[in-house]
Amino acid sequence: AIINLNEIASYVIETLQPMANASGATVKLELGVSPAQFRGEYDEIVQVISNLVHNAITHGGKGVEVSVSVARVPAHGGHPERVRVAVSDNGPGISDEHLPRLTERFYRPSASTSRAKGGTGLGLAIVKHIVARHRGDLEITSQLGRGSTFAALFNAVE
Repeated sequence: AIINLNEIASYVIETLQPMANASGATVKLELGVSPAQFRGEYDEIVQVISNLVHNAITHGGKGVEVSVSVARVPAHGGHPERVRVAVSDNGPGISDEHLPRLTERFYRPSASTSRAKGGTGLGLAIVKHIVARHRGDLEITSQLGRGSTFAALFNAVE
């Protein structure tokens, strides 16, 4: 099916708003102008964005600001035009040595904090799996003390 990233991101934020409010998080949405369409499974992409927003709220700490942005990325470096959804937060960030392992099943940078927050350690492994199945890419960037950005990119369709 051809699905629209703008619509899915809006839906997810509406769904997770009560959770954000409960933990004192602010979630804002920045949508690209054009329809950000690609071929994919609606429910699976809902799961991807939900997991990323949920993580940002849970691990960002009290009063975290989470930004969900959808954009089109022009064709470059052998990639066709793509659509990108990025979930950024201004939380504590993740140190470099943990970044490559974040998408492993059950890997937790800090077992004590993750367990206290009720994480299964599967969220990002599932995200990576779904993104890969959609022939997309998952990009993770983070700076300690500055926050993190998790972005999924998919090949756009008109």
